[in-house]
Amino acid sequence: MSGALEWTGWGQIKREILLHIPEEIQQTELGGYLASVMPKGATVQTPPGLSVCSFEALIRANRQVLLGDFPVRLLAGT
Repeated sequence: MSGALEWTGWGQIKREILLHIPEEIQQTELGGYLASVMPKGATVQTPPGLSVCSFEALIRANRQVLLGDFPVRLLAGT
């Protein structure tokens, strides 16, 4: 990883911040934008998420969960 921020789609963001996201913003720009408006220290590192975008990714995701290679906490949403 290059150290660049990348928006994964997961986050807890105040409504006021969400209301002011520019409509024309590109997905590749969203992480940087949110970092610029969020309080410092508001990010948390998480493991890569599970993907089901292809058959291979689905099998890999199932294997990760069944073998305990993915934090169960994240599966429960807590």
